[in-house]
Amino acid sequence: MTYSGFVRATCATGVVALISQTCYGQVIDSTWIDDTSGIWEDAARWSTPEFPSARGPDRYRAIIDFDSGGLYTISVSQAIDLDSLVFTSSDATIDGGGSGTIVVRSELEFGDGTARAVAELMSEGTLLFTGDLIAEIDDTPLCHVGSIARKTGTGDVSLTGSSIIEFSSGTTFTIENSGDFVGDSTARLINNGIFTKDSPGLTLIEDIAFENNGTVVVQQGALEVTDPVLPALGVLGPATYEIEAGAVLDFSGTTLSTNQADVFFNGPDASFSQLSGVDLNEGLVLAAGGASVPFSGAGAFNNEGDLAALGPGSIISTVGSVVNTSSGALTVDGGGRIVTGGVGVVNEGLAQGVGTIVAQTFMNNGVVSPGSSPGILVTESASGANHVFEQTGSGTLLIEIEGRTAGLTHDVLEVRGIALFNGSLQLDFAPFSGEPPIQTGDQFQIILADGIDGVFTDIDVNGLGAAGSVDVFLNPNGVLVVVTQIPSPGALAVMGLGGLATMRRRR
Repeated sequence: MTYSGFVRATCATGVVALISQTCYGQVIDSTWIDDTSGIWEDAARWSTPEFPSARGPDRYRAIIDFDSGGLYTISVSQAIDLDSLVFTSSDATIDGGGSGTIVVRSELEFGDGTARAVAELMSEGTLLFTGDLIAEIDDTPLCHVGSIARKTGTGDVSLTGSSIIEFSSGTTFTIENSGDFVGDSTARLINNGIFTKDSPGLTLIEDIAFENNGTVVVQQGALEVTDPVLPALGVLGPATYEIEAGAVLDFSGTTLSTNQADVFFNGPDASFSQLSGVDLNEGLVLAAGGASVPFSGAGAFNNEGDLAALGPGSIISTVGSVVNTSSGALTVDGGGRIVTGGVGVVNEGLAQGVGTIVAQTFMNNGVVSPGSSPGILVTESASGANHVFEQTGSGTLLIEIEGRTAGLTHDVLEVRGIALFNGSLQLDFAPFSGEPPIQTGDQFQIILADGIDGVFTDIDVNGLGAAGSVDVFLNPNGVLVVVTQIPSPGALAVMGLGGLATMRRRR
């Protein structure tokens, strides 16, 4: 078993132990009495008649806080089971000799002390790093399986000698103060839960292999990682990263070409500069709250995942063209924008939303679906001239009609240029709400353009039933749908509701 595998196994063991030790008697405080070195199991070194460890229903709160200017070592050679451990002495070292283990059930406070060669240091409750100098963890795996972990002190945390800190999937670890994580290139910091940087200034994770299998959140300041663990060269692996307005995530010295993660930019000046080098997206990149996310590669950007720009001022931009593959989705909503360079967009997957896709040409071989419920999707060129939207024989335009108001209760595709159509038009009618039911002669302008050419080879109408029918007119400035026949009101209500349910599942 690898060292990392050992840590994961012991973390799992800790979870089981936590569940099985939920009820016990009183908690007894026991303090290391002076700066004399000794073994943990020597009761004479403690303030209680017995050395602290589990004894029947009683548990101990072991306190090691004696600082007198003299260094001392506490040797551990067996399994120690505690309610709490307050280990704040900068003079003290707990040395497990490679075989001693410590399990802490309720609270482990790690100040400026040193833990060396402890075979297993397990934290099952709350973990606190409170030191203002340096907490040293040497050749020791620290597994935290509790829900809360916090760094409140201003000091550094040093990991050396192949040490590991691992946070379980149920842990939220929050950095609330200054201080860095520093290593000797042998240590690992593994996050399976939520790892949050919530302090101003820079926090550095340096010369420590940082593995994120959960979520990293940068609320404020900057989090710089010098040695991120990647599944392959240049690949940001499956995980989640959230960067708030004005915050910075920095994988310094790392070059990324492929993204498999979910990366959220939540506000202006949210920054993860290494992501800009990606030219293949297999995960989710989302800009919200006015965030701007640039991709700087001059070649084609291939999207096999999701690109989403949500809200006013939110932009995802590429220097080169975008190929949205059959598994990809381009989403703009609330006025968000996706801005492309090169020859524009080739859509094999799904393009949708309420906002703007900027491309010199937009070729649709997949599905274009205006609205996120009914709404207006705009396509245009960056210069405002010579824009072409072309739907090929394999493309589909999906329009939802839930009322008579363009962009509010029925979808509109607005092409600020020339629109060329082939392929399919899918019209999904749903029961009108707050206005008279659909009637023969109702008209819906579903496409606006500066010029129109072509013909839909297939028109699929849902929600009007077998007795309903429409005519579709292509005119110089767009496409108009006119209802020519509807079923009886009772049948329409039943069919419309069925059509609506089907449509919502599909979207």
